[in-house]
This record gives sequence, structure tokens and C-alpha cells, in this order.
Amino acid sequence: MNFLRKNDGITLITILLIMVIILILVFGIVYISNKKSQSTQLSDTTNGNIGNTDGSWNGTVDAPKLVAGMTAVGWDSYNNEIAPTTQNDWYNYMVQPGTTDNGGTSKWANAKTSNGSYLVWIPRYEYKITDGLHGYVGTSGTGTFLPAGAAGTIDVKFIPVTQTTADNGYKIHPAFTNSGNGGFGELSGIWVGKYASSNDGSGNVKIISNVVPWINITVNDVFNTCRTFSTNNSLAGMDSHMMKNTEWGAVAYLTQSQYGRNGTEVTINNYYVGGTPKTGYAGDFASEFIDTTGSNSYPYNTTQGVLASTTGNITGVYDMSGGVWEYVAAYVNNGDSSLNSHCLSLINAATKYKDVYTVGNTDSQANNYAAASSKYGDALYETSFISGLVDGGWFEESSLFPYATEPIFIRRR
Repeated sequence: MNFLRKNDGITLITILLIMVIILILVFGIVYISNKKSQSTQLSDTTNGNIGNTDGSWNGTVDAPKLVAGMTAVGWDSYNNEIAPTTQNDWYNYMVQPGTTDNGGTSKWANAKTSNGSYLVWIPRYEYKITDGLHGYVGTSGTGTFLPAGAAGTIDVKFIPVTQTTADNGYKIHPAFTNSGNGGFGELSGIWVGKYASSNDGSGNVKIISNVVPWINITVNDVFNTCRTFSTNNSLAGMDSHMMKNTEWGAVAYLTQSQYGRNGTEVTINNYYVGGTPKTGYAGDFASEFIDTTGSNSYPYNTTQGVLASTTGNITGVYDMSGGVWEYVAAYVNNGDSSLNSHCLSLINAATKYKDVYTVGNTDSQANNYAAASSKYGDALYETSFISGLVDGGWFEESSLFPYATEPIFIRRR
């Protein structure tokens, strides 16, 4: 019986397969520039955007931004889609009261585009890893390893776009800062795909549940296709692109925090009926066998299915664990010939559209990993203790790093 290794939204997963074939199109992440977008105001019965200043969602935090071509999406207690009329219908980024093994209460804002694609808002935040840094107990990054199967803890504080200096002991996540995101500017948040991307049948990205993800596409075409998502959906002021490591990390860290799964591991998407994966499914456990019959995988809107999301309920991001491997817009700049063939659009792209990693003393997995030790927010060095092991990351996940003829990062989304 085949075993599908679990991979949740906090894991270092960077193994690479043959570059000509991509297992799935990485979901297009969509930015909203603060100067080009406007908030859509709903009746705010919970005083959700003003009040406390402790960094919680009810502090001075910018609301999700919608532009023409997007509509707010809410979900009722039966996991049916609704049109929200109050802020609490739409979102409530609240601290989870405990573990989320049986579901979560934090509600992340959702939206839908003109072609029916679903997006999730990741608000600007600062974070600190309070345990498990670099795979070790505590925050020193050395000493005693975390217990087998354990993961570190991440404390998140939501902050307004006007705050550009982190509080003591925290780091503003680089996905939201001009210096960290390569020139997008200071961002109040980012929209990301709710599910792994699929092909709408006409060669365009569509982000919905219960469909086969887009497979067998080159890095070059992934990059170009993601760039057209905002244009195809008439999203003025949006800048869609192939997801970078730091942006994947922004989702992962929020997932692990008190506003996401609060330390509970995301349940794997183990659907593989007839040898075909589908988006938005969950298995029985965080680590689960591949389901080839449909007997133990559950759709996104079921009681078990929501445990595959980053919130433990229907409002989160799905397919962060299991499913299929996905390339991200990040690579080790080692000069391998494949970078100038199957990845040329990515290589020639502006700095803001990619994360570039330097080569180590020699171009090996271990040395390239060590060379990335100063980077943060990308769920790599911070969340693993070694490269080259299948259990070197948090939750005993894979910790592998690109090198040689395999320079592009892939993650399990």
C-alpha cells in the first residue's frame, strides 16, 4: 500500500523533480496595492477594525481590500456560501481558544473573482518563533532537538500598513514589506488562492474545490499563466503572480500561529482515486495513506474535510498538506542550464516576482541550506534543523533543498 507523506503548511519542503514536468501549477497569489485598491466596508457590529492596540485583529489593523471584479464571500454554520452583510459574517481573525483537532473558530476573509475563483486574505503581521527555532527547543537555534513529531510555536501580531518597525522581539513578515517582497511596497495584506489551481479548460487559472489540479506544465508557463490571472478576471489594481517562498511562508506561519491552527497539524489531502488528485479534500488524519477508492477522503465542506484547511474550518486555505508537489517562484542561482530553458520567464522577471537563493561553498544540498540561514519568513531554515532528511523539519517533515541540476524550489501546498 502506498503511503503519502504528510506535509502541512509549516514544513520545509523543497525537493525537486525533473524540471520539464511540473506536478501542479502553484496557486496564483494576488497582491493588492494600498494605493490602487479600496476597502469594501460592511456593517461593523463588532468594532472589528478599531479599539484594542495589542496587535489582535480588533486592534488598528487594515481591513481586507476588494477591487472591482471581486466579491466578499462568507460561510454559514452549515458551510454553505453566503453573501456577508456584517464584518463578522465575512471575517474574524480571532485567537483560537485551544487546539484545533476538531475544528477552529478563527475566520479568514474569503473573496471570489468573476470566473468563480476563491481567494483568502492574509493580513499584514509581525511574528516571533517562541519555541522550535531551527528545530531546537527554545529560541536559540541550538541545544536540544524538538521531540520527535513536534513543531515549534509562532506568535503573530497583526499590524497596520503604517507600522514599518517591528515590536521588540518580533519580525514583520517579509511578504508585507518593501524590502522583503522585492519592491511591491508596504502591503496591508495579500490575497492567496484558497485551493490549488486548476485549468479552466481554456488555459486559464481557476481556483475551486473538487477538481483535478493543473499538472504537466513547465515553470516558464506557470509563471506566465499566473501573471494573467488578474487581467483575465478584470481585477484592476491587482498584481497576480506565481507564489514565492516568502509568500508561501506567510500562509504557513499564520497557519501555525494562534490565529490559524494554533499548533495543530493540518490534515493531509490524500485523495488519489483512479490515480488522480483533487483539490480541497482531507484524509482521516494528519498523516494518512493515499485514498485510491474514495472511502477515506472527505470534501472541503464536510466536518472532516475542513480539517485540511489552515483554520480548521471552511474559511481557511486548503491543499497546504498533501495533494501534489508544486513549484514556487524561488530558486538557487547556481547557473544550471535548466534555469535558462524551462524557467526563463521566472529568471528574467523583476526582483519582486521571485526569491533568489545563493549557492553555498559548494553546490550541495547541505551547503545551499546553510547559505540560507539568514533568510526568514520562508519556512525553511527557521523551521528545520538540517537539510537532506525526510524528517528534518517541524512535525518530522521533509527537509530537502535544491541544488545542482534541480535548482527550483517546490512545496507541498
